[in-house]
Amino acid sequence: MDFLIFLIIVAVVVALIFPKKKRSHGNWKNQSKNNFKSGPQPEKPAEKITQLSVTLSNKYAKKRIINKTEEEVYKLVLRMIYLNAKGKFKINMQTSLGEILTCSSEGHKTINCKRVDFCIMDIDFLPVAVIEVNGTGHYQGDALERDEVKRTAIESAGIKYIAIRENENFKEKLERELIHIFTVNLEGKTIPT
Repeated sequence: MDFLIFLIIVAVVVALIFPKKKRSHGNWKNQSKNNFKSGPQPEKPAEKITQLSVTLSNKYAKKRIINKTEEEVYKLVLRMIYLNAKGKFKINMQTSLGEILTCSSEGHKTINCKRVDFCIMDIDFLPVAVIEVNGTGHYQGDALERDEVKRTAIESAGIKYIAIRENENFKEKLERELIHIFTVNLEGKTIPT
């Protein structure tokens, strides 16, 4: 009996998600005199759930895009760009890998929805480094595999991947890594990954 109820619920959900299209038989009684045309009439599109209808039926609120540790990293990187790189670099937050990497269609699918905490770009807006800040909540589920996908894709494009681990002294690490990146890029050399 429980299985029968389950099947009925599944059928109702499927019917709501995939409604049948209504067929128009070209009935002349239902057509206005001004729009009368001989032959078959185009079908009216079935009512469907659209992104706009879902958006309109929800309420949204703004939220912070970085946490306190990421804010400290952001301020440090800005200060280093200003003091050590003559302002010739830029920093972007919460950047999609699909925006900074290009590859085959299949490869793009694996990285497009993934984001990095910070992307450092040169004066031509080309990425030179990314910074990931991995806090206490980071290591859940398949986090290690996700990190490896990001790191592999980023480094294969010649972009430096910098991961900040929980409880790590990120100031020393970032100063060392970024000064090297700035120096190499300002001298026109390629950064080893």
